[in-house]
Amino acid sequence: MVNDNIISNVKKRLGPTENVVRFLSECLSLSENAAYKRARGITPFTLEETITVANEIGLSIDAIVSSNNKNLSFTLGSLDSESLSISTYLKKFAGLASQIDLNSAHIYYASNEFPILHYFSFPRLNYFKFYMWSRTNWKQDASVKSKFSFEESISQFQEFYYLSREIYNAYLDIPSTEFICYNSLDNTIQQVKYFTEIGAFKTKEEAVLLCEELGLFLDHLDRMAKSGRKFLPGVEDKNFSSSFNLYNNEIIQSNNVCLVSSAELSRLFITLDNPNVLETDNPSIIDYITKWFDTMKKFAQPLGREVEKNRLIYFNKLHSSIESLKHFISSL
Repeated sequence: MVNDNIISNVKKRLGPTENVVRFLSECLSLSENAAYKRARGITPFTLEETITVANEIGLSIDAIVSSNNKNLSFTLGSLDSESLSISTYLKKFAGLASQIDLNSAHIYYASNEFPILHYFSFPRLNYFKFYMWSRTNWKQDASVKSKFSFEESISQFQEFYYLSREIYNAYLDIPSTEFICYNSLDNTIQQVKYFTEIGAFKTKEEAVLLCEELGLFLDHLDRMAKSGRKFLPGVEDKNFSSSFNLYNNEIIQSNNVCLVSSAELSRLFITLDNPNVLETDNPSIIDYITKWFDTMKKFAQPLGREVEKNRLIYFNKLHSSIESLKHFISSL
């Protein structure tokens, strides 16, 4: 069974048997004959070889063994705060995007905060969120000692900007079904308030401009929900035609959960210490979460074109929260 699962997963990524033989030969430093015997199931993989292949193609031991054991293994993609590189954090997800078969892919997202993917096309908001995480969760000295300035951030972290856009463009190519809630903006609003009160913005105008971009962010999400498809902010580009189904999840409690499903790979991400995530490709938990999303859809409010009232109530409420935030900043 293990041999069959290894070969099946390698074929999903590489195609015909001859490609598998070549891959195994190079990956395991085997002769073509020895690699062929493993590809045909004649010679079993050793434990060491299994681990080597799994690491090379980004596959967990769970997915290979396909055990019904309820003990699951997760990978924690956390970063060492002392050697943190935000670009390194993003490169991991850019690499994942390159492995996805767009013809069969779908993203399912449920979150009590707006998905991080949406921030990537709004630079000021994007830089602020990573500044906040660097200063709090990751406790980087440079961020703790500095004040937030968008102009300084975009000048200092240009690779971060381009990686964010690369990931967002990949996101636009993949159909998605996403569940948000009325509280999805609360964390960001409280973060802006907190950093305003402690003087962490270089100027008060930085906080005001951040509020303006939050408004643009909501407008863009509103337009995509109404059209039922994805496009770049400000440009309803016909080249992007992936479906976008947005729901207001009022009933079912959810942490930040993202399931990326495709023929070549399926991977589940669960937020542990935002933006750090636990991830797994265990088939059993992925099947469970797929059914969980189906259940959530039955109880959530759709925010698409056919339900204008739901959408207008939702986004008007969040715009009101931003106006209140502006008044708070002005009062200080």
